[in-house]
Amino acid sequence: MSDKDDIAFPNYMQQKRWLPVWCWHLLRVGSFIAIVSFIALCWHEPELALLIFWGLLVPVLPFVFWMVPGIWRNLCPLAATNQLPRLFRISLELELPKGLRRYATVIGIVLLFIAVPLRKIMLNDDAFALSVLILMALALALLGGIIFKGKSGWCGSFCPLLPVQRLYAQTPAAFIPNSHCQPCVGCTRNCYDFNPKVAYLADLYDKDPVYGADRKFFAGLMPGLVVAFFTIDYSQAMSWWELYLQFGFYCLVGIGSYQVLETFIKVSPHKITTLFAMISINLFYWFSLPVIFSSIEQLTHTNVPEWALWSARTAILLLALQWVFRTFEKEKVFLSQLFASNTVKVGSNSPLTRKRTQQTDNPVVEVKPSGVQLVAEKGTSLLDLLENNGEKINSGCRMGACGADPVAILEGEENLSEKGAEEQSTLERLGYFKRVRMACSAQVNGNVTIDLDPQASASQQTLVPKFSLDKSVKHVVIIGNGIAGVTAADYLRRFHPTLKIDLIGSEKYPLYNRMAISKLIYTSSGMQGLMLLPEDWYKVRMIDNWLNTRAKSIDLKQKLVKLATGEQIEYDKLILTAGSEANLPDIDGFGCDGCFCLRSADDAMSIRDYVQTKDTRFAVVAGGGLLGLEAAYALLKIGLRVTVLERSEHLLKRQLDATAAKILHEYLSGLGLHIRYQSEVASVSGENRATDIVLKNGETERCDLLLVAAGIAPNTSLAEEAGLNTHRGVIVDSQLKAAADIYVAGDLAEMDSAPGAIPGLWTVAVEQGKIAALNALGDHNEYQHQPQPTALKVVGVELLSMGDFVGKDTDQVIALEQDGKYRKLVLREGNVIGAILLGFPDLKNTVIKWVLDQVNVSDKLEQLEKGEWD
Repeated sequence: MSDKDDIAFPNYMQQKRWLPVWCWHLLRVGSFIAIVSFIALCWHEPELALLIFWGLLVPVLPFVFWMVPGIWRNLCPLAATNQLPRLFRISLELELPKGLRRYATVIGIVLLFIAVPLRKIMLNDDAFALSVLILMALALALLGGIIFKGKSGWCGSFCPLLPVQRLYAQTPAAFIPNSHCQPCVGCTRNCYDFNPKVAYLADLYDKDPVYGADRKFFAGLMPGLVVAFFTIDYSQAMSWWELYLQFGFYCLVGIGSYQVLETFIKVSPHKITTLFAMISINLFYWFSLPVIFSSIEQLTHTNVPEWALWSARTAILLLALQWVFRTFEKEKVFLSQLFASNTVKVGSNSPLTRKRTQQTDNPVVEVKPSGVQLVAEKGTSLLDLLENNGEKINSGCRMGACGADPVAILEGEENLSEKGAEEQSTLERLGYFKRVRMACSAQVNGNVTIDLDPQASASQQTLVPKFSLDKSVKHVVIIGNGIAGVTAADYLRRFHPTLKIDLIGSEKYPLYNRMAISKLIYTSSGMQGLMLLPEDWYKVRMIDNWLNTRAKSIDLKQKLVKLATGEQIEYDKLILTAGSEANLPDIDGFGCDGCFCLRSADDAMSIRDYVQTKDTRFAVVAGGGLLGLEAAYALLKIGLRVTVLERSEHLLKRQLDATAAKILHEYLSGLGLHIRYQSEVASVSGENRATDIVLKNGETERCDLLLVAAGIAPNTSLAEEAGLNTHRGVIVDSQLKAAADIYVAGDLAEMDSAPGAIPGLWTVAVEQGKIAALNALGDHNEYQHQPQPTALKVVGVELLSMGDFVGKDTDQVIALEQDGKYRKLVLREGNVIGAILLGFPDLKNTVIKWVLDQVNVSDKLEQLEKGEWD
């Protein structure tokens, strides 16, 4: 099965059709005839009509909503009536006014609350009144269809059965796609008919809190409404308002119970609404099954045995438990997509035919050479769209810096967001100058045609230097073949076509995407997809790439690099980009089997091998930083139970404030990670291999695999032995010069103006590699530190942190938290100096520019505080 066949949240156009659309049209005609016949039955055989309606049809409907809601959504006579004006093209197709749209669910709940007690007052015994009520509902549905477009005038808004369907129909046993909406006109937000599997979750996590609040309110109300109907005795001695007061009291008890649980049990609202749905359906059938069996007995003149009743109740309970499990699991998948993409709320936009792409006003991205067409929301990045639809594309930093995801733009380049400086620099390093974009940085605003092979429209060129080349420089040696070293080699060649360049690296592999090495733990593709450059990249540029080779020493006087193989290489200029290794804290017993760090591809593949060959079930990750969380997620994906130990009071203390960290904690916990704070490993125990760890507070934790992610330590030994000035890294001036003819870039460089600071960021390494190369050729560029965006690259988290996100007491802070998302700006004298984004991928490029340029937003404060950041 291909990736395209395994879409988490397929919309109705992507789901398998059980019947042709024309069959559903015929069946709807039958349902309309049936409702008209039933109204006639109410007038001519009222007792039989009431028995069928209240004894069979109404009690069975919740089960249909629960297990196969698509049947009812396609055959409901009210829906068929509502769509008649559209079918005969007599609808005015107006937009539902904003005020009505926001209160539509409330109106439906009120109508349901009126209707249920009304059964006791008159409807249970008066078939004529029941027929009048049905006719009124049909008239309202028809009127809604005449005035408003699509289903927004009744089925998707005011229908009193809709809240019940949304609550019960979250995770059906079978999906039967909508056959009404041909084409979809986008009339309803988070439309159930468009994407039944995700609609309820989309409401709960919607950026407008009204939608989630309506769902939570009704979930709390439902058990009380059910119990009230089946337990309150009504007689003529009781006034109607007393009956409604009693119903209201029962409902308030349910609503209050929901609020108590939400306050004191710290789980997601979706889990609580799911539990209340399970309670409601079991309560309903506990009371309704005797009614159903009694009606069957009356209609068939047979006796239903007592064991059948208890068997049915047990079956309902077992189905409900299984339904709860499936619904809980679905939330994990939803959360893993929520932060990464805008498309999850309307469904993963799977490849569609040309006919179907014409049914939407959203942008369409055509992917060559396959010709597949993908529908996107405006503002979605190409990378998110391609990943969500199973297209084969690499991903890395998701910020345009690593170079993992270039794509050719064949048509519609003007319909993509503008290039940022970081993306432009990356494209230049890769040798792409025209009609190529980094998929993670290019946001879709209109129709685009792309090719996943960037060479399809790539053009390369040699740059003409704007400075005088140092003619004495004939040979440059670079030690370290990571991104800083390769960037340096690239710019050396770009500005000096005849220079001899030696690139020496201890790695076994050419440049690969270090930011994605955690994927090697849980995927079977190995290094395939991690390589960032074509196989012949070095050969084409005449760069001697020494793999699996270590530099043993540097002779500064003779300008020699001595290799561990015994060879010697002379240089005119030397660039050190030897990077860093894992910082290993003092842990007693660390080093036995089962103890790992994660800095290279080999580390990741060793972890994967260990998990497969040893009985490994429990993993502990020491360190809740960026690398630690990425590694923890990778271990979780391979099937381990993972605990993360963070020594501070919240995650990512260098990147997040307490509010953002709390939201991130809830998200990661929802995925299955167990996170402990203010916890550190003291020792590892076990015979021959790790089996347990002991924390510094004396507690013991089961641990088959310990992965330490406690930061980095620059590889300074070679430079230190050569006599260069070192501290945490190699000390350099503003031009990245460590000594005469020696430059340093990347994790190894420590600026003399910022003692102890080692950013350890890919973007910094790229910029420093470029400056070191140009200065080695005779230029005099100075490295100017700028706020660098950092991102958590766990699949499902779109997290951006940049600049001073805390600020001073005198700074102004705009912080907005809403439905599992968070955004924050720190302003100093009106200028943006720092930001946090959690779950807002469409704002990433805008906010990065604001922070980099320290844009003054004093005249936009009111809009920003309202959340209008576009």
